Amino acid sequence: MHDLILWLGARFSPEQYLFWTRIQSVAWSCADVLIVFLLLRIANLGRALLGVRPHRISYAVLCVTLPLVPLLAVAPSGAVLFRLELLITLPHFLLVLYVIFANIFRMPEVLGKLAPLPAQGEALGPASQKKDQQAPVEPMA
Repeated sequence: MHDLILWLGARFSPEQYLFWTRIQSVAWSCADVLIVFLLLRIANLGRALLGVRPHRISYAVLCVTLPLVPLLAVAPSGAVLFRLELLITLPHFLLVLYVIFANIFRMPEVLGKLAPLPAQGEALGPASQKKDQQAPVEPMA
């Protein structure tokens, strides 16, 4: 494996390396934007169930990073590419941490509203749900 990596490395010029790094950076940054957006959306859906004010500033922070993503494709050097990546991903990681810590104590209540636990003594699972949904059987005359 070591020899294969050295062989591949010897075949790449710095320009080729930068080209492929740009493509990879754009792809990962697009994935980051999507993941953070979906996390915010899920958190806001949970907050709506509880009647809590949704996250709005977080969306603004996410939107501020969007114009930087296409700039990755035209970064003139690795140093500029690295700085742009920092400007994009650091706010994303901070948003993820913020959403987790801002909602960590609310999520058990949200899960309880989505899937309430059965009363004590009631069976868990699909069998108990089927029993509740069956219509009563009338005796034949």
